Amino acid sequence: MSFSAYSRHLFLFLMIGVWPILFAKYFGPIGLVFIALSCFTVLGTVFIYLKKRFGYPILPIFLIAVVIFTSTSDNNNAGQVEISKVDDRENLGDNFEMWIRERALTEDTIKVSLISAEGGGLRSAFWTYAVMRKLQLDNPDFYRHLYAISSVSGGSVGTALYCTEQFTGLSNQLNEAPILNNDNLSPMLAALFYRELVQSILPVDIDDLDRSKVMDETFETFWRHKHAQSTLWGDNYLQLWKHQKKLPALFVNSIHVENGANVVLSNLKFDTTEIQCVDMLHFAKDNLSLSKVVGISSRFPYLQPPARFKNPDGTTWGHLADGGYYENSGVYTIYQVYLALRKRVGKMIWNNKVPVIKFNILLLSNGDETRPNEPAFFLNEMSSPVNTLLNSWYTKGYSYAHIARATVNLINSNDHFFEIRLDRGKHTIPLGWFLSGSSTDEIIRQAESLNSNPAYTLFIAFAF
Repeated sequence: MSFSAYSRHLFLFLMIGVWPILFAKYFGPIGLVFIALSCFTVLGTVFIYLKKRFGYPILPIFLIAVVIFTSTSDNNNAGQVEISKVDDRENLGDNFEMWIRERALTEDTIKVSLISAEGGGLRSAFWTYAVMRKLQLDNPDFYRHLYAISSVSGGSVGTALYCTEQFTGLSNQLNEAPILNNDNLSPMLAALFYRELVQSILPVDIDDLDRSKVMDETFETFWRHKHAQSTLWGDNYLQLWKHQKKLPALFVNSIHVENGANVVLSNLKFDTTEIQCVDMLHFAKDNLSLSKVVGISSRFPYLQPPARFKNPDGTTWGHLADGGYYENSGVYTIYQVYLALRKRVGKMIWNNKVPVIKFNILLLSNGDETRPNEPAFFLNEMSSPVNTLLNSWYTKGYSYAHIARATVNLINSNDHFFEIRLDRGKHTIPLGWFLSGSSTDEIIRQAESLNSNPAYTLFIAFAF
């Protein structure tokens, strides 16, 4: 291979690795994979040359070093915890009671909407945003009735986009919405194949090589492409409610890698004996941006690394990963929020009577509820443990949805549970961070025809 060929590969490697958001889009996901493979081939020829030149097996030594360095380098730093931190966020119960009192001035019966946004990559992000946008356009009172949203993975992206567009105005057309109609996958692949390769051969952390930062910056960049004067996605997460307190409360779900606990990042503090999870912002430093919080919830396996949080002394407190690992529907959290709020309602006495409050829980789902009931074709004994683990994890969220659906109306006859599902029966819409034109068109078609969807019309009948 000539010197000029080596130079071209090095140029491409540096160009894509240093500016992944700017240049990755020109090559696309498949192009980036082939370029990465060609760069690895060049690297292989270097190893072969060095072995012939010095007589040592350089490649095995290199691979052993990479494995060893994983114990000394972990550059995926998301933030720091402060165990003795003063938590000045508003309490969930107090916030809800104030929210109710504002509406009680003009309404005798107060209807409260709680939404759960299922995960599923860009597919769920698009569906979540599309349904909530449709609800607001069809029913201007929707936003006034919406109190809280529990979101997971891609559902967190769609939820955050819906909330931030309350500042800028909803997109006129679904195919004009920022982030959802962009290639989010290419910058992430560029960071994985190029930046991560450099970090893997270094024994120390280099923060600028953290590939999760590319995901955050991708969201912020695509947001600014549509709203040039807005920096909301790069701003402090908790400051959103300082600008416009009418935003719904957000319960963004993640998981603690080391102990498997459900983790929630919310603008409100809450009693963790009522909502059983780790209240992350109770002790995490208040410097997380909106894109970082959304990114923590949507760390797609292997494509994005778990987010590392440090103790004040620099040691690792733990890692947070995609919320879908724990439970992908978000119902686990929103159901507990509902129970806590319903309990609070029982303590509200105004003018010697309890106000009439009706809760409507809405699940926005995009997955297939049932799994193929087919035995393994071969190696059944070896594959059964893995299949059992994956299938039980997959159905976990729907089990919580079934519990909520069966019990909400029994807890209080005024309360109801609804589900609006993306129909994937006739059109394959894959899970990932890139949607084809046909997949996008199908989601838009279903969103725009929701008025003929029985679940949608039933929710509207009860919620407004």
